[in-house]
Order: sequence, then structure tokens, then C-alpha cells
Amino acid sequence: MKTFQGKTAVITGAASGFGLETSRLAAQAGMSIVMADVQQEPLNKAAAEIEALGAKVLPFRLDVSKAEQVEAMGRATVERFGVPHFVFNNAGISSGGLIWEHTLKDWEWIVGVNLMGVAHGIRVFTPMMLDAAKKDPGYEGHITNTASMAGMVNMPNMGSYNVTKNAVVAMSETLFQDLALVTDQVHCSVLCPFFVPTGIVHSERLRPAEMMEALPKIVWHLDDPVADPALVPLYFVAKKAAEHVTVVLSGEGADEFFGGYTIYREPLSLAAVNKLPDPVQRGLRKVASVIPEGVKGKSFLERGTTPLEQRYYGNARMFTEAEKRRLLRRYDEQVRYTDVTAPVYAEAAAAGLDPVTTMQYVDLYTWLRGDILVKADRMSMAHSLELRVPFLDREVFEVAATVPVDLKLPPRSTDTKYAMRQALRDVVPPAIVNRKKLGFPTPTRVWLRGEMYDWAHDILDRSGAGGLLDLDYARGLLEEHKRGDADQSRKVWTVLVFCIWHAIFIERSLDPGVSRNDSALLTKPVVGSVVA
Repeated sequence: MKTFQGKTAVITGAASGFGLETSRLAAQAGMSIVMADVQQEPLNKAAAEIEALGAKVLPFRLDVSKAEQVEAMGRATVERFGVPHFVFNNAGISSGGLIWEHTLKDWEWIVGVNLMGVAHGIRVFTPMMLDAAKKDPGYEGHITNTASMAGMVNMPNMGSYNVTKNAVVAMSETLFQDLALVTDQVHCSVLCPFFVPTGIVHSERLRPAEMMEALPKIVWHLDDPVADPALVPLYFVAKKAAEHVTVVLSGEGADEFFGGYTIYREPLSLAAVNKLPDPVQRGLRKVASVIPEGVKGKSFLERGTTPLEQRYYGNARMFTEAEKRRLLRRYDEQVRYTDVTAPVYAEAAAAGLDPVTTMQYVDLYTWLRGDILVKADRMSMAHSLELRVPFLDREVFEVAATVPVDLKLPPRSTDTKYAMRQALRDVVPPAIVNRKKLGFPTPTRVWLRGEMYDWAHDILDRSGAGGLLDLDYARGLLEEHKRGDADQSRKVWTVLVFCIWHAIFIERSLDPGVSRNDSALLTKPVVGSVVA
């Protein structure tokens, strides 16, 4: 290809590595871009970055191993931009180990993505590019497939990866020759990089099968039904870290101490409404009550006219009271979330804390203590890994307590943890200091509509927790989520974790695959200090 301005690129694996960098180059060259990746959240972030460069972008979530999904991407590409000019079959994963130790699941996974993903891309896009070339003598097309130096030189402990990348090289060379027989307008090349830190070595995080298999073990190690999906990636990160070290440092507490959550900006954005006289606020609250759900402004008015202690209760509350009435067999309206938060709010008021600091204070005594530290401690101990939390040092807390709100969350800015970032500006690289907050997002929202749907349905069908939960209602939430009527993933996940916990510890009908004699919980003390 000689010109790129006004043309279209299709790029798989576009949320990171070569795919993201190629998207940047395509945007700078004036191309429209179809960005495809299996991870929805990173894809959204990458697409936003490329759109900010001025490019027209179609983000498309897909698993390249699924023929029907690649076909759907082909149709969406033509509908939005027309026949593409550049196709980059780039998505890939890695797997290591002795070749005879690769399981059938390992082979199916890596062949599906690395080999069949390229084959599907060739099968879907090559015919339409050739057809475009026949109709337009000026059409230029190019297909690039990502292989690897492992497709040229076979290294030990990379058996299945070597096989797929050798196959991609052979497929690309064949495509090059086949195209030469029928056209001089569409060409092919193969990319064979050596080791580059693109994130491919961490691709095991993408496998829903691992998530389903590991969850009973994770719940067993927890002892309690903590329903935070971030437990799963944290479990695997701890497992990987334990292969190399025995002690790690973690950042728990930094967000709560220094203002790292964007929700802490809410009092600043609602200040204008909060300052209105009570009668005016009551009137606005009535207006909000008649605005249909989903209409812009409804949530703003509801939150702005609701006292902080009634609207903010941390991240742990999944269900409304009306939903709990339907879900819980023994719902008690006298038991409210305010039973937990009211004493904390009272202490904050007695101390004269401002609204932002009050939210931090609530999180210190609820979210940090009941979720963040629990999952960090239990998931690290599951792999005999000692996790230390330096931000929870008492002296760090004493410093954090003196930081004013405008240095945590500067006005007219989207920055968080501003004072801490400035303090570390000469200590850590700019890419880290300036990076937006990254949590441990998991694609449960997507997987519960696809790969994990049958698994989730089976858990609900087999659960013996029907005396405590209305499982028909839970199945209804799962069906709503699958149809796309609403995002019920967090609610469904909460019920699933409880059902698994109930099966392990109450019914004793589920073997988690780990015994207490194997657990580091018996031999290790709890690591980390908590501010009193």
C-alpha cells in the first residue's frame, strides 16, 4: 500500500501491544479503524485514545477463535466503513511448559486463537478485498499476520506456541503466493518479532475456563462469601508472583488515604445543588421521582438532593431494598445498611470532617477493612506469598490526614491522588505517576452472557441455598443479563459466590479441590497493619 489517508484498517488484538501501536499509526495516517479485542474494558480505553487522535473508530469485542464472531466483525466493518484496505490479524496468546504437559484444553485454546484466529481473518476479509480489487483498479489491499520468531526458531518449553506460530508463517507464505496468482492489488506479509513486552505472556488472564475452575478454590481460601470479581485476577497474580518471590509489596490503602477513587469527586460536582434551601431540594427530589429511568439528569437530581449518609455506602451494596425483598427468603426490613454506616458517619460528623474526607473515612471502616484487605491477604496466603501494605503504615496515615481536599482532588481537574502523585514525581517514572487508576477489572459482564452462562445457570440449578435465596429470581437476573436487557453481572456474581460458598461450607456438596492441610492459612500470620 502506498496511501493510507481515508482508508480503513481492521486490527485484532488492538487493545495492547502491536495492535494498539498500529492503531496509533493508522490514526496518524488518516485511516478509519476497526479495533477488535477480547477484553472489553481495555478495548474501550484504547478506542477512546485513538478517537482522541481524530480517527473514526469502531470498537468490536470478539474472540478471534470463534468463526461467527469474526464473520460478524466483517459485516460490521463493511456496514460502517466499507471494504477494508489493511487487515492486521494480530491477536495472540502464549503458553509455556514441556510439550507433553500441555492439556487438551491448552491445545484447543492456543490453536483457536493463534492459528484459527488468523485463518478466520483470512477467510472473512480476503474474498471481499479481492472483490473490491476487481471492481476498482485503484484499490490497494494488504493483509499482515502476526507470527513470531518462534515460527522460525523452535525454542524449548514453548511447544504449542511454536507449533501455532510455525503454522502462521506457513499460512502467510501460502497466502502471499496464492494472491500473486490472482491479483497484483492485494498483498500479504508476516510479522515475526522476537520477545517484546506486549502483554502476551500474561494472556492466561483471558481464559474463562480458568476462572470457573478456580472459583471454588478461591471461595474456600476466603472462608467468607466475598463477592468481588477482582478476587480472581488477584488470585492468579499472587500465584504467578509466588513462582518467583516470597514477599511482595502492594498498594492497598493508597486510594482511601489519598483520594484515589473518582467517586470522591461527587460532593464537589453536587455542591451547587446541596447548597440550595431545603424546600427547593425537596421540590427537585419530586421532579426527579417522575423522570423516567435512564433519562439524563435524573440520577444527578436524586444524588444532589439526598444527604451523603443516605446515598454513599461504599462499593459493597449490590441490591436495593426492593430487590432484597425479592431475593431473600427471610428479608428483615429492620436490618439496613445504615446499621453499619451510621456509627461511622456519626464519628465523622463529630470530628468535623468535610464530605470528601467523610467518604474516605467510611471506606476505611467498610470497604478497605471488609473487602480490599480481606481479598489481598487471603489470595496471597493461598499461595504462601507474604503481602505487605506499606501505605497502611501509621506514619503514612498521619501524613495523609493532613492533606487538604484540594490537594487530593484539585478543582477543575480529573486528577485523583494529586498530592501523592506530585510527591512521587521525581521518584517513579512519569508513565506511572500520570497513569489513570487501574483496578483489576474482569470481563464477567461479557462472559456471563457467553462462555460462563451455562456454568452460572448450572450453579443456580444445583444450589441448595433455595431456603435462603429465591433462586428463580436469581435465574431471572441471569436471563435479563444474557438478553442484554440490563447489566446484572455484579448481582448475578454476588449470588453465584454465595451459592458456591454455601455448597462448600454448609451443604458440603462441592469439593473445592484443596484441603486445609494444604492451606497456608494454618501456617502464616495475617500480614499488614491496620490503622486504628
